[in-house]
Amino acid sequence: MTTNHQLINQTSGKVEYYTPPAIIEAARATMGGIDLDPASSARANEIVQAAQYITAEQDGLSQPWFGRVWMNHPFGRKENPLWIQKLMDERLSGSLLQVCCITFASTSE
Repeated sequence: MTTNHQLINQTSGKVEYYTPPAIIEAARATMGGIDLDPASSARANEIVQAAQYITAEQDGLSQPWFGRVWMNHPFGRKENPLWIQKLMDERLSGSLLQVCCITFASTSE
C-alpha cells in the first residue's frame, strides 16, 4: 500500500525533487535560517525560503557558497559526486557556517 509519501526511484528519469515542508522547517529551525540554497528554483524557494538561491541556469557548482546552506541537489547519478565535492570544498574553505544536505545514497553501488 502506498502512503502519501512520494516514492523516488533511481530510474524515474527525474533529477529534481522538492523537499517536504516539514523537513525544511526542521532545517531552518536547527540552523536559525537559510542563507543560500545552491540548487534551487523560484518554486522550490517558496518552501525553502532561503535569503538567496541559485537556479540550474545560474549553475550552483560554479558559484561561491556562503553562510547557512540548505542543499537538495539534482539527483542525477553522475552529478551527485560533483555536488558533494563542491559542498566539501566550500566547507573546508571556511565560507559555510552550517549545512543541511539531502543527498542520494546507494549502498548497492
